[in-house]
Amino acid sequence: STNAKADKTNFLQLVILKKVEVATYTDSQVVSDLEMDWESVPDPGLIGGDRQRRWQRLLSLLAQLGDNEQTALAACIAEPLSMMNPAASQLRVVREPDLMTNVVDDAAAPPYTVAIIRAERGAVKLVRIPPARLAAKAKAP
Repeated sequence: STNAKADKTNFLQLVILKKVEVATYTDSQVVSDLEMDWESVPDPGLIGGDRQRRWQRLLSLLAQLGDNEQTALAACIAEPLSMMNPAASQLRVVREPDLMTNVVDDAAAPPYTVAIIRAERGAVKLVRIPPARLAAKAKAP
């Protein structure tokens, strides 16, 4: 029964749609995540088509690696996505709200957000931006 529950959870993670968003800003601009202008990267292929299903599996894997904090592996997978838009400064994977999610899931931070640092000769480095989490300050003695 534990395997059946895990299989159902894995299936639901693949069904929940995800999208890639990129933000563009100059080095002199430092803005918060809420002020940033995020643009969606269009899904390849037709809805329900083979290419779109593969795209959703890639984004599901990227989101799962982001949730599990496996930064190096997620960066290897996200590097080609960062090269799709040469002007992008940040990239994130966002879960789309649908009938299978609830309000808590919809309000959750994006599972994977990276800053894109472009070096000479087209080299790209990705730096993970951790999601905002609740934290408590230590009391002063």
